Amino acid sequence: MTKKLKVSEIVTNAGTQIRVGMDGQIVTEYAEAMQGGAEFPPIVVFRDGSQNILADGFYRLAATRVQGAGEIIAEVRRGTRSDALKYALGANAAHGLRRTNADKRRSVEIALAEWPKLSDRKIAEMCAVSNNFVSECRHQVSLDDTCQSSERIGKDGKQYPVKSSVDSENSDQGQELASKQAISVPTPPPPVRSPGEIKELLAQLPSEFKAEIEYHLELVRADAEVVLWKLKDNLLEPGDLDDCVTELRFATKKIETLKSFLETTDLKQAETKN
Repeated sequence: MTKKLKVSEIVTNAGTQIRVGMDGQIVTEYAEAMQGGAEFPPIVVFRDGSQNILADGFYRLAATRVQGAGEIIAEVRRGTRSDALKYALGANAAHGLRRTNADKRRSVEIALAEWPKLSDRKIAEMCAVSNNFVSECRHQVSLDDTCQSSERIGKDGKQYPVKSSVDSENSDQGQELASKQAISVPTPPPPVRSPGEIKELLAQLPSEFKAEIEYHLELVRADAEVVLWKLKDNLLEPGDLDDCVTELRFATKKIETLKSFLETTDLKQAETKN
């Protein structure tokens, strides 16, 4: 149900803010756009008894407050704080201001703390991230008992035991598998351009394009680390490799575009010199 709500009646401190921080400049831009007549989608709140818990639209609500408006259009759903949190975890995956890697990591860490027994895949679906990204986060917070459990709840709702990493390290099978997967990394060739030339070429790239490359390469790095430690502990699943391959394809596509740009730039420079 969509209706107008008083800004003062919306609860924003229930732990459903998933972003690491808010950009004041974005709030100002939203407020100016609203002042100019721009229409924004309704915010989403979950009504738990007498409380309206905000799940999606923190920037829109902040901009409304900056304008001094007392009401805002909201989509009101029936549900608890837990329902609001589940919605908030993946709310900005497909719309709104793009999530940073830090935002994604925070959403996963919140989910791990809230539902420590859920499987990596279940949390990945909830947070709209890759399974490997969740695995890495869980591994990094392994010293935090709130995120640890001897069991995991899978997508089918059943509980499954988690294999101990200590037992896995002592497993002959795990050691044999790890040794078979050892890879000899060749020495990379010397650069074909000087650091100065590379810096000059990169300066011509749009900032958004550079950010896209860095983003996908970061995900490839994270997925690769997860595959390596899971391989060592004999916990690797086929889906882990699928996620890694998918991210690698995205990164490769971006790098191929970069290569095309550099080659085109070289041609233009050569034509200019001639």
